[in-house]
Formats: sequence, structure tokens, C-alpha cells
Amino acid sequence: MQPSKQQQIKKQQQLVYPNVIETFEQQKRLFFVDESMYTTRLYEQKVWCRRGSTPYIRGQKQIGFRAIALIAAIDRNGAVVEAQLEDSSIRKEHFVAFLDKLKHHEEDTYVFLDNLSVHRSKVVKDFAAANRIKLIFNAAYSSEYNPIERLFAVCKRKFRKLLLQSPEVKTQNVIRRLVRQSVTDLDCHAIKSHVNSCIALMK
Repeated sequence: MQPSKQQQIKKQQQLVYPNVIETFEQQKRLFFVDESMYTTRLYEQKVWCRRGSTPYIRGQKQIGFRAIALIAAIDRNGAVVEAQLEDSSIRKEHFVAFLDKLKHHEEDTYVFLDNLSVHRSKVVKDFAAANRIKLIFNAAYSSEYNPIERLFAVCKRKFRKLLLQSPEVKTQNVIRRLVRQSVTDLDCHAIKSHVNSCIALMK
């Protein structure tokens, strides 16, 4: 009898998560990594104003921008250790450049990430192997176990707020600055709590 999809996922989790837990508890150099897209779909036409006032609602065309891809890494304390912006979907060379910023010459670096085809490409695996980077691939359909997903949720809420508040014309450079600001202006304590929750969930 063939195992169900849920059973297959559970088996993958049982193979992967003990390694993540051990790496975390032994205080090794562990980063949680993923990508996210910032698009005009993030903008919702919602506005709050004083009773009796007439709100000004920007049309989506007035704040339209080309999609921006964000690659980010957080550490065990929920701090953003690296963030890289690209004006297109993430390609192999983008991800290699990102890993190059995470590597350490004197100790192993552990990277917990999903199964995106770019992550599993030969060029990425070869670069990782040559630079003491250990790639730990998450189980399929298990993104809730990667705490960086919480970071992206918080960042995108912050980005929507910045987008509405900024009086500047929304050029692509301004949008990039707001995306980066949405990442750098965060309090890492809430993210750290989520890191601990994800590790507890793996046990």
C-alpha cells in the first residue's frame, strides 16, 4: 500500500528536523533563508481617517511598480543578517551571490531553506560545498516550520504602511528603499520568539 501524501511529508519532517534541532541547540552558525516578492497586489485600498473627513485614496496605478524580489536570512535571535533585493525573480546567480555573503571561512554555515529549484541547482550546491555551507532542505509543504515566513508577513505589513505614508513619487528606487526599510526597521524580539516556536514545533 502506497503511503499517503501526508505520511510522506511526515517522514520527510522526521528525517530533516532532528538535524535542524541539533544544529540550533549546539549553537552552530544557523540561518533561516527564503525569498518573497513585493508587488502592487500587496497594496489594498483601505484607509482610516477622522469621522466626517474625506479620505484621499491613491489609485493603484498611481503607486504601481515593478515586482521586487527579496532574499533574506535571519539568525537564531530573529535578527536579519542579510537582505538582498532583485528586480526580477530569483535566479541561480542571485542566490549564489547571497550565499557568498553568508559564508564563513573558519566555520561551517548551516542554511535552512525550501525546495525551490534554484536552491537545488548544481551551481548552488557546488558553491555551498566549496564554501563550508551546509544546505538543510525543509520538508515539502512545510513552510510554517521556517520562522522567516513570519518575518515576511511583518515586513509586508510594514511596507504597506510605508507606501501609504510616504509623500514621495513612487519611483522604482523609492520602492526599493521602502522595501529595504520594511526589513531593517523591525524589532527582532518578536521574530526570535517565532524562531523558538518553530524549533519547538519540530520536536
